[in-house]
Amino acid sequence: MRFVVAYDGTPIAEAALDRAVTLADAIEGDVATVTVVPRHNKEYARGRDWIAEEEPWDEDEIVENLRASVSSIAPEAMFRYRMVERFATRGKIGHILRRSAQELDVDVLVIGSENAGRVFSALTTVTRSVSQGSYDIYVVRDTASISR
Repeated sequence: MRFVVAYDGTPIAEAALDRAVTLADAIEGDVATVTVVPRHNKEYARGRDWIAEEEPWDEDEIVENLRASVSSIAPEAMFRYRMVERFATRGKIGHILRRSAQELDVDVLVIGSENAGRVFSALTTVTRSVSQGSYDIYVVRDTASISR
């Protein structure tokens, strides 16, 4: 069974990755991550602690830091990223996550979303757009139980 985690390095995404690894380990499955990086969007990058306030945009460094972050939680996980235009909408990001999940032929897409609530129609997350795939969805809403 293959798990794919929507990963942006935030604590909730780290919890989602940790949960996916725990599940995959239990059934001898594998884990991949997909990260969407809006090019030259310093505000987006700073909001996810990819760069500090005074740091310039460095695409290679951001990607390598994200790769290292994934590796620190899940050394065996595949790391995949996609660059998008600077002001990509949440729908565009969701579409890329959904398409990546389909390309990787996943069984379960794991998403960290503190505000997913009880229904996937929350307009403030990408959850709605990724819920249309042919895979199961596991939504992680709590960072408290990270095991690694």
